[in-house]
Amino acid sequence: MIRLDEIPKKTPFEAPEGYFDKLPGRIQARIATPEPAMAWGRMALRYALPVTVLAVAAFFLWSRPELSPEEMLARVDSEQLVAYLQEADLNTDDLLEAVPLEPAEAEAIEQGTMEEITLDDLDLDLLIDEFDSVGK
Repeated sequence: MIRLDEIPKKTPFEAPEGYFDKLPGRIQARIATPEPAMAWGRMALRYALPVTVLAVAAFFLWSRPELSPEEMLARVDSEQLVAYLQEADLNTDDLLEAVPLEPAEAEAIEQGTMEEITLDDLDLDLLIDEFDSVGK
């Protein structure tokens, strides 16, 4: 059996002459190489393209004109409006409960002889509030 003390101590590997003198310079040269700069095209795609898409989407969302109720109603086809009113279960009593009218105006509506109803701003506001609360 061989003992470790009996094994000759010699180094089988040798470094080339001046290897360790040149090693720090070689390591520093590898570390100091600058990273390649990002191309403008890639940077534009990464940052400018999403911003542009968001700007175009915002433009289309906020550029739509607001329509008044009268304009929206004018866009509805008359036949569709008549069909809706016929299918809606509105009768004269429902309308008279929602709108505060004078007795003469209510009677004219029931008889179909009144040509135009005149409501002041307060009556219109009450009517709008009434219908808003019913719709919710």
